[in-house]
Amino acid sequence: MLSSSAASDLNAAWRAASLRLLVIAGVLAFGFHETWAAMFRVWMQSETYGHGLVVAPISAWLIWRIRDQWLALQPRVSWAGLPIVALGGAAWLVAELARVNVVAQYGLLVILWGLTGLALGTAVVRTLIFPLAFLFFMVPAGDALNAPLMEATATATITALRAVGLPVFREGMLFTLPTGQWSVIEACSGLRYVLAAAMLGALFSWLNFRSWRLRLAFFVAAIVLALVGNWARAWLVVMIGHLSNMRYGTGDDHVWYGWVFFGLVMGGLFWMGGRWKEDVLDSTDTKSAELEPARFELSSSQGGARLVWLATLVAVAAVPVFEHHITQVTPRSGLQAQFEAIVGQGVDTHLEAPPQIEGAREMVMTRYPDPASGSLVGLEVTSAYFADQTVGHEMIAWSNSSAPDRQRHGWTVLRSERHKGGADGQHHPVQEMLLARGAQRRLMWSWYVVSGDSSASELGGKLLTAWALIRGLGDHSCMHVLSLPVDAQDAVASDSPSLVHARRVMAEMAQKLPCV
Repeated sequence: MLSSSAASDLNAAWRAASLRLLVIAGVLAFGFHETWAAMFRVWMQSETYGHGLVVAPISAWLIWRIRDQWLALQPRVSWAGLPIVALGGAAWLVAELARVNVVAQYGLLVILWGLTGLALGTAVVRTLIFPLAFLFFMVPAGDALNAPLMEATATATITALRAVGLPVFREGMLFTLPTGQWSVIEACSGLRYVLAAAMLGALFSWLNFRSWRLRLAFFVAAIVLALVGNWARAWLVVMIGHLSNMRYGTGDDHVWYGWVFFGLVMGGLFWMGGRWKEDVLDSTDTKSAELEPARFELSSSQGGARLVWLATLVAVAAVPVFEHHITQVTPRSGLQAQFEAIVGQGVDTHLEAPPQIEGAREMVMTRYPDPASGSLVGLEVTSAYFADQTVGHEMIAWSNSSAPDRQRHGWTVLRSERHKGGADGQHHPVQEMLLARGAQRRLMWSWYVVSGDSSASELGGKLLTAWALIRGLGDHSCMHVLSLPVDAQDAVASDSPSLVHARRVMAEMAQKLPCV
């Protein structure tokens, strides 16, 4: 039981700490508003990351339910928050220059962690460790897992189909049964189930277990069960379609099957977890409150504490101002004129396999006859120029893809791999994809050019963008996409004559393409 004097001091300390937290909220909300807005847009537009909307309210509830614990502790300005703030600020700045939104968003949350530790002290932050860590589920991260998850889903589904005696022919993510054709797309990867299971598993384990071993075991079990459940869902949907002669399970109904199945799986897991539930303490002994400062903590009334606090806030507020200054770029013009002067005018602007590109400052999409056959359905060329890559005008973004929209144009990616394009001894890294639409096949190349340097990968393109900005060259960049029809039978082998011919034609074109 605290004396009236000690209680008064504690209340005064919390009033000062609350003011510091309000200032933090203002600096992070206004100084980094574009990063918060980027997260919010993804939550609203993507079903996979829609759970981000409820993360902050859940974290606030978790903090409120243990208020008796942290209110009993003395908040102090802590030096321990400084290196965390510096780490988060550096990560945010580099990620913003490279246009890697996910890393920038994680960096912003690390800054929040550091500033909270600076404002409240280590004793309070230790009490709030899980609610603050739970905020990381806000970040819409995980797209890099789509490809391996799609591969795993396709393999598991086909293995299960063959196990029940069904003949299956597989070509990449496309597989054929006697009753119809199926393909594994991003929506089938199971990523949304894994992310939802991870968040729910973490929350359930924290609320129902005290042992870190049990918490970790339940968290891992939730993720594994979500993966296996998605494989079972995919197999079940294909079986429904096969047994109904493709009348059911082939449209939007299989999405509802998936969420119902996922709900049953998670419900079963939580029921089992409830059987091992432990008593979780909701309060702490107030006698253990750390009223004496640690060696890296300062009393909020000391001049040094105020100086550290103000200097850190100024530095944090200056980071987005500095980033804004060095990323101011004036877009250029003249891509179309350069293109026609160097490459020549195409015969048509209608493409059979157009890439999905939004936000380009200027874009050329055209088609040229195959120089070998003279066919007018030959080489398709897309060059998109980007600069001043603000939100909505980013070259490498989740909305941009070299592959055509499957729903609109019917093309499926059979395989995708890195390739060294080349002509006359000049080698050029590209991402090579083999597309399929019915009996048709197209070979597609894509790559990025930033200030004269090229990369076939998204990460490489982003790093080149950051390096160009640091050197003061701006973020003038181009995304190039080429595609050419290939023989469906001949395209099975990676070194077939049809593919060799297509690569030679596209390599010659790649050497000519301009970027303003």
